[in-house]
Amino acid sequence: MPWKRCPFCGGLSYSAATSYNEWLCPYCEKDITSAPDCSPDSSATKPTDVTTSRPED
Repeated sequence: MPWKRCPFCGGLSYSAATSYNEWLCPYCEKDITSAPDCSPDSSATKPTDVTTSRPED
C-alpha cells in the first residue's frame, strides 16, 4: 500500500488503490500525485546496510 507525505501540509496519506490518475491530500486537498512514495516497505525509506568493523584485539 503506497504512502505519501503531503509537501504542502505535511499530512500522511495512504491508498489501497491499485492505480490512480490523481492523488489528493485528504487534509488540504492539494494534488500530491507526484510526491515521492514514503511507504514503510519502499526502498526509499529502508535503511541501507551498514557494516561496521571492529579493530581486532
